[in-house]
Amino acid sequence: MSLAALWLAASLGAQARAAHPHRIELLPSSPAEGKGVEVMAEEALVRFDDTADPSFRRAALEGAGLSLEPRVGRTPWHLVYLPAGMSVANGLSLLKVTAGVVDAQPNHAYRALRTPNDPRVASQWHLGNVNAFAAWEYSTSSSNVNIALIDTGVQASHPDLAGNLDKPRSQDCSSGSCSAENPPRYACRHGTRVAGVAAAAADNGVGVTGAAWNAKLVSLRVFPEGACTPDCGDEAENSCTTSDAALAAALGYAQSLPAPVVVNISVGARGSCPGAVHSAVASAFDAGVTVFAAAGNDGGPVNAPGNCDYVIPVGATGRSNSVAAFSSRGPEMADNGLVAPGVDLVTTDVDSGYAADANGTSFSSALVAGLAALMLSARSSLDPAQVRQYLRASASDAAASTAGPKPAAAAALAARGAGLVDAFLAVRLASVGGTLDEAAKAIAPSIPFRPAREASVGLGPPGELQGPHASIQIYTRSGRLVRTLPGRDGMWDGSNDAGLPVAAGSYFFVVSGEKGRTVGRVEVIR
Repeated sequence: MSLAALWLAASLGAQARAAHPHRIELLPSSPAEGKGVEVMAEEALVRFDDTADPSFRRAALEGAGLSLEPRVGRTPWHLVYLPAGMSVANGLSLLKVTAGVVDAQPNHAYRALRTPNDPRVASQWHLGNVNAFAAWEYSTSSSNVNIALIDTGVQASHPDLAGNLDKPRSQDCSSGSCSAENPPRYACRHGTRVAGVAAAAADNGVGVTGAAWNAKLVSLRVFPEGACTPDCGDEAENSCTTSDAALAAALGYAQSLPAPVVVNISVGARGSCPGAVHSAVASAFDAGVTVFAAAGNDGGPVNAPGNCDYVIPVGATGRSNSVAAFSSRGPEMADNGLVAPGVDLVTTDVDSGYAADANGTSFSSALVAGLAALMLSARSSLDPAQVRQYLRASASDAAASTAGPKPAAAAALAARGAGLVDAFLAVRLASVGGTLDEAAKAIAPSIPFRPAREASVGLGPPGELQGPHASIQIYTRSGRLVRTLPGRDGMWDGSNDAGLPVAAGSYFFVVSGEKGRTVGRVEVIR
């Protein structure tokens, strides 16, 4: 809008103000601010030149159709009401060219911090370690997002799960074909524990808090009733196991659920990815379904289906964020995976109870699946490749312990993948979104950047984004912009916009061009 148009809109829209409930406007912002900044609609704060006469100040604003209020507290700032219907961005542009004004800023909106009132949340250490509380300021998830649990089944009457469990859509797929199971039943406690980590109902004054407060849980039971002990051991003459056919059937059913859909598979078997399961996963991926799987608990190679193409494998960490000794590892983790807490998690249990000893990559995977539901609530159009990309780009310390020889770096990547999931950064990146497919993702080096050894590092803007208007913004993990580069070659020397060296640590970068936006990450070691 031109300046003249702004003045005209102001003069036409001026009107008296009465006390009114606050209305919120989303002010566009930099990629580091995620989905934008919430500000008070039709309001702004303004500071005048100290030499300006008070009567001149009021006349200057009223002449533009703005309403000037007294100073705010003991500050030099005044509250200004904008004309009805004027955006805050346009109002700020108008104020900044008004005579006597030296600064104009939005009137930011604040909210009570979203800490759930569930009594056991203080003991859920894993939520703090993945920055979930900060992520919930952006998204607590929507009931429009479905989390399909391919597992042992969920206790339908559990007070912390019943509200989020989609009973009509839950299925028994244990025979290799799926049939309705309403209410859902369970073969042993495992699935109920997994469900609580992913999406136990939150802020209901009961029990624990799931990663996704309001997402819909769909139980796809792939273990037969009567085959398992309560702790998921074998019953006499019956094996507590599932099969390729059952997994493939459940994955096929998940594609029929209303989008967006996240699938969590907290089961595993040694060996390569079976053909039928690979086909089922590929079909789900093509249908827009994001699939997570436990990496495995034997400390060896990543288990199937975590080693299947298109699956995001998740390893386990303990309270110190170190990878658990039992967590399986391998190239699948380095290429596609990441880690999350999986030792002594507090979660729901059968018989309407709670457990404080949930151990294994099963629960790490469920946690990340729940966090993916937060991302999809913030931007439902994300495809599985983008979910994986944003999770991995925002994960922390992928190479924090890789300052030694290359074999040590490779071992760390095989164990940690992209690093520890960071819910807050993942949701912010998801809120910004992108339009590129996985083949066009930004490329960062697989080993850390050491400015003392290398003059610069190539951040590799994809060909689709290379052009005269391409740019790269580099941010700290807290979201502070440190450097803006032209996107032609993507070479960074490890300094900020002032030419000073940045500190060692993890940085993520946003590559923007006419065809979209994509993200990546680079580790700097001094």
